[in-house]
Amino acid sequence: MLALEGVSFAHPGGRPLLRDFTLSVPRGQFCALVGASGSGKTTVRRLLTAMLRPAAGRGRGDGRDTAATDPVALRRGIGYVPQGGGLFPHMTVAENVELIPRLRAAASADRARARAEALAAVRLPEAEFAERYPDELSGGQRQRAAVARALAGGGAAVLMDEPFGALDNALREELQDELGALLRRLGKTVLFVTHDMHEAVHLGDRLVVLSE
Repeated sequence: MLALEGVSFAHPGGRPLLRDFTLSVPRGQFCALVGASGSGKTTVRRLLTAMLRPAAGRGRGDGRDTAATDPVALRRGIGYVPQGGGLFPHMTVAENVELIPRLRAAASADRARARAEALAAVRLPEAEFAERYPDELSGGQRQRAAVARALAGGGAAVLMDEPFGALDNALREELQDELGALLRRLGKTVLFVTHDMHEAVHLGDRLVVLSE
């Protein structure tokens, strides 16, 4: 589902970040990718979505060869949850959550159904939250809405880039348990990027450690 095969990558004029790196995340598995700042965690995520191109080797995102797939179509097929939620502040929760179905020109009824199902899954009742703006939400609610947006896109894979890093400890642990269980129940393939080893061990079926 998500894979890098013999990949090497370096920024122009910089030291190699990855050398002959191979990673495979089978369908339905929750893989935690952990490492210090600069170890290559975000680079792996960007290679899987064709935001970066490897100098050698190849990638597979959502089961598709990243070099042979339109990069925009590839990214729209993979859910993404960044740190802090990454919601667009000028859009309501409803508009944020149905963004990918709208970009795919889905019918209005299909967008509404995807939005309602995704918000229900993360326990943000549509009647209460759909018309709110991100600055009217708590930190935990923003993160739930970001997960709902990833789910509404309908892809089988979800990339999460330190999604709980900006939250306090109690809320972070609550969302780890709740959203981790949700993604497993839905059978999503997850690559979870974190610098927190405790979080990685707690959430991951498989643990990948990057270092120099």
